[in-house]
Amino acid sequence: MKQTGDGVTRDTVDCCDCRESPVTSKWLVTCTTSRTPPKGAMCKLQEHFEKSAEQFEGQMNNYNSGIDALKRIENIARMPMAGERRRQLRDQLTATEKENLMYQSVVQQIRTVLGDEELNEIIDTFIELVEENYMLFKNVAEYRGRVRDAKLLRAEDIERKIEHADSIIQSYITGVLIILYNLDYTESEIKELAGVLGKVEERNVLQFLGEIERNINKLVGIQDYVEFTEYFRRKARSPINGSYLPRHSRQRPGRVQPSWCQRCMMETRDDHLPADADRRPFNREEILDYVLTDVETQEALASREAVRDVRPTHIRRRQRHYRG
Repeated sequence: MKQTGDGVTRDTVDCCDCRESPVTSKWLVTCTTSRTPPKGAMCKLQEHFEKSAEQFEGQMNNYNSGIDALKRIENIARMPMAGERRRQLRDQLTATEKENLMYQSVVQQIRTVLGDEELNEIIDTFIELVEENYMLFKNVAEYRGRVRDAKLLRAEDIERKIEHADSIIQSYITGVLIILYNLDYTESEIKELAGVLGKVEERNVLQFLGEIERNINKLVGIQDYVEFTEYFRRKARSPINGSYLPRHSRQRPGRVQPSWCQRCMMETRDDHLPADADRRPFNREEILDYVLTDVETQEALASREAVRDVRPTHIRRRQRHYRG
């Protein structure tokens, strides 16, 4: 109970769901302060009462239909049947009746405080908010679905790239093993090069590629030595100003072009070799050492030939200068 300024007590409901809105407070203040409302207001109030009466009758019809349904349930529950089923129906009937009474009392209290018009406005606002909330929830669910699909597509793309990289690495490893076997490496030597891992893997494939490069450089040096030796042997047999060079050397820019020499390169001194070198075949290290020595000798000879070719031209230029 709440007492207003004019001494009239009114029923109030202390409920978080039945709080007075600003419109309701204005309506209550108008009703309590204006003792003689205008004629137009009385007409509107009469229309409001008639509309409220119609709505009340409609709601009462709904309640009556609900009561009829409850009575039918009660009649069904009173029919002879199994004890457990009958007890469940009775409990359901009792709970439904309690809920119905509770809702009726709450609706009546709200109607007493707010009136039918304010109640309808609140219901309409509530429906609009529920619809808006549903649309927002639907949009959020749609965006979540898009994000989930994007994550799945990105994961699939990354997985495909990883599989492609793995296939390339496996092909590299297979190629490295084939090259090592062609270079006469044994399984024990490969394991020794691999160290702790014991085999060719992604983590040590670069190490094996370096080993392959070192061996290929040795083979290239040996091939150059063989081709240049054959070239100088031919020059020693027929000392003419020929232009023959091995194809392998012509295709390599920056190589030293060997000049014509009367003696064979095999006749160079080999004091740096072991004493028993002439009685056994050379090993890899000795062949490499011999090739490097031969290349240095050829570079020295080429530099001398270049100086010998340039000197007459320089002398002729000086003579022309002094004569002129």
